[in-house]
Amino acid sequence: MTGGTVVKMAMDMGWRPAPSQPGHELSWDDEINAKDEQVIVNTAWLESKEIQEPPDSKWYPAHDLIEYLGTLFSPDDYVGYVTETFEAEDGERKPTRGNYDRTAGQLIEALKKCGDDLGAVLGDYDPGTGAWIRFNPLDGKGVKNDNVTTFRFALGFSCAQGRVLYVNLELDRASCLHRFRDVYEALGYPPQHLGSIDVWNLRGRSIPMDKLAPKLIRRAMKKNYIAIVIDPIYKVITGDENSADQMAKFCNQFDKVCTELGCAVIYCHHHSKGSQGSKRSMDRASGSGVFARDPDALLDLIELPIGEDLRKQEINNAVGRACRLALQAAGKLDEVSQDDLCSEKAALAAVEAV
Repeated sequence: MTGGTVVKMAMDMGWRPAPSQPGHELSWDDEINAKDEQVIVNTAWLESKEIQEPPDSKWYPAHDLIEYLGTLFSPDDYVGYVTETFEAEDGERKPTRGNYDRTAGQLIEALKKCGDDLGAVLGDYDPGTGAWIRFNPLDGKGVKNDNVTTFRFALGFSCAQGRVLYVNLELDRASCLHRFRDVYEALGYPPQHLGSIDVWNLRGRSIPMDKLAPKLIRRAMKKNYIAIVIDPIYKVITGDENSADQMAKFCNQFDKVCTELGCAVIYCHHHSKGSQGSKRSMDRASGSGVFARDPDALLDLIELPIGEDLRKQEINNAVGRACRLALQAAGKLDEVSQDDLCSEKAALAAVEAV
């Protein structure tokens, strides 16, 4: 993390630099003091006494490292750390790429059993150069910038990673968890970040949204959620669904949750009865037109009839993608025409040939 990043984060949180007089050049004998320069260190923030390094007899390194990892990372976050160095051309010792294939939870479990022998868990390090732990969690596949932030794509849209609260109003607990597993398996995603999903099961205990909103805010206040999903809203709806006035008051509760918690609210609604294909997506929601005007964004899902031609096309595309990945892994992708990868038969023949 650079100094510029720290300044940007501070300004995003409301900090602004104090106004100052225009700067001036310094001579070799000038002193930098609070009168002439902007001093950002407040002496009231400093420790009242120097921090003393604990003696070996009172230092428990495994405990300290466990506390550090538990503070910075979630159990399923992959941690990057470096204990090995190499000598550069200028004679300076520099870190290698290090390790990144274990989660914080795995490291903590190993540290609990190591008897303060950190080298048995992380590898021995050179006391002259030390060791490093990367501040940001990785995806377990590397240490480049692309490996720092892990994210998934939902229906083709890039999604930010963060904690999410799912308010389950319709399914029993077992069925809800089963659905989560089915979605992961259908998308082919490993369930690496389940710790970032909290489920509040309220089937059989649902209350109107105007009563639920304050309870929801109190429950989620210190959790730092980036999104709250309420599924479905007919379980908590207040008033007549077809009344614009009453639905406007109902939707105000979502705005209240967003404002109080500083997160997005995603609610699930159902279509009106009958065929939906001839309607615009914003007109398919059951009830008042408020449901089309109130949200910042609408995502409408409708079942499409799949004909034989479309089915063949999808199979052809899937085979082409699989063959491309196989050729890329074998280092042979450049030897195959891109046109061949658009045809199921030609793509399979190309894989067999190489």
